[in-house]
Amino acid sequence: MNCAFCKQNHYIRNCSEFLKLSPAERHTNAKRLKLCVNCLRSGHVNTVCRLSNCRRCNGRHNTLLHIQRNENENGRRETNTPENSNVSFTCSNFSRENVLLATALVQVTDKFNKSHTVRALLDSGSQSSFISSKLCDILNLETESIDMVVVGINSSKSQIKKKCEISVEALHSAYSVKLSCLIINEITGIQPTTVIDVNRLNIPKNIILADPEFYIPGPIELLIGANLFWKLMHVCQIRLGSDQPVLQKTSFGWIMSGNIAEKSNVSHCNLSLNCDIQNQLGKFWLLEECATKPAISEEETLCEQHFVEHTKRDAET
Repeated sequence: MNCAFCKQNHYIRNCSEFLKLSPAERHTNAKRLKLCVNCLRSGHVNTVCRLSNCRRCNGRHNTLLHIQRNENENGRRETNTPENSNVSFTCSNFSRENVLLATALVQVTDKFNKSHTVRALLDSGSQSSFISSKLCDILNLETESIDMVVVGINSSKSQIKKKCEISVEALHSAYSVKLSCLIINEITGIQPTTVIDVNRLNIPKNIILADPEFYIPGPIELLIGANLFWKLMHVCQIRLGSDQPVLQKTSFGWIMSGNIAEKSNVSHCNLSLNCDIQNQLGKFWLLEECATKPAISEEETLCEQHFVEHTKRDAET
């Protein structure tokens, strides 16, 4: 097992030097090294590769090679602002401990009995299991109408209108289970939030991970809650050390969760866009302006005065 990029004893997807590159640079080097751009191994091309597609766009390439098409070369999103506009923003940066959440790659079956590999989040703190509406549509599953309110952190509420039942199978064993899921638009954001340097983790080589690509950011399409979570747990657990996550054996394979020594930098930006404020205020006052009595000329004033002074109405008979 030699890395095609640095020639060290690890897979290229675990290579810290390879992970430092941008997705475009990784793609270029994969082509240069004549690797399959889907699994990053040699000996075949992506059209015949049996590995699952990119977990971000479902394209025929590895998730490590995924390029955001709506970003320019400098990595900044392009935005068009109208002329005579003022743009102001405030930005604050802070560092926090990077915490790895427990994930597993599982197979789910669609209406036509075809298997799809998706990333599931294992969460013992959730009373229910959830499936994204996107995955439910892809699987073309039958749904049942319900009327339920899910209460989350800080008493935030989400209205649930449908639920479905799915078949979930482990990738590395014969384990399978039927799971009732509530359908929600989005379960959570990309997990993990950044690429993790796996060379800093003391992962034993003889274990089978439930999510072999846990260190690569990707979407969460399924959440397995406490209605199944504890039934998946086995008695084995491995502590990797101080500031290292914990390995837990499950029916899906070994999951990993906990603190990671490296920091995660997060930027919060508030953006204010004022488009030609003077013009907008002018339109406002024009709309709010009350109609005034039209002015009359001096000649018209004299005519009116003459009419009042010299005109009398006959008495009614």
